[in-house]
Amino acid sequence: MRRAQRAYQRHRYLGNGFRVIPQRIRVVAALAITFGCGAVQVSAGLSGSSPLVSNETPVTVPLWSRESIRRPTPPPTTTAAPVVSTTTVQQPTLSELVDRYFEPSDRAWALRVAFCESSAQPGDISSVAHHSGSGASGWFQHLPKFWVERSTAAGVAGVDIMEPETNVLVASWLLYETPQKKGHWNESKHCWG
Repeated sequence: MRRAQRAYQRHRYLGNGFRVIPQRIRVVAALAITFGCGAVQVSAGLSGSSPLVSNETPVTVPLWSRESIRRPTPPPTTTAAPVVSTTTVQQPTLSELVDRYFEPSDRAWALRVAFCESSAQPGDISSVAHHSGSGASGWFQHLPKFWVERSTAAGVAGVDIMEPETNVLVASWLLYETPQKKGHWNESKHCWG
């Protein structure tokens, strides 16, 4: 039998409907009862030893009914293991996002602009680039004073300026949907041009 089952079966019951539980597991038992767990099973498993072998002063805890004293329900013999996901969500890199939002003929240019504006590398998955004077942010150094208007027009209203995919999407929108085209990044043209 499992250790918790043996401890459960060895628990002593008093004739007045109370169960004897050592002081050291009183809090665990109270929490287990509060959350609907089997108090004896949880407390025995966490205490590290049999609840009956203790030098501590026992505390009595009332039971739900006298029937449970006479016929305690044994714990289940098999339990399902918790499902733990080991899959992590892979964030797309700058290069992958540029491939997604820019035409093939403009992809090399977009990566050069991102490098010139924020020192971005194609394998980066995020940017912390922020200009303290103008507030320009992200890979393509979007200005906060224009962000709400431009992100709304690009169809991504309410998204943070530092969100990587949105930063690239709005840059492609500026290139393809506005009259300025590449002129939005004229300040760094000496680097990418």
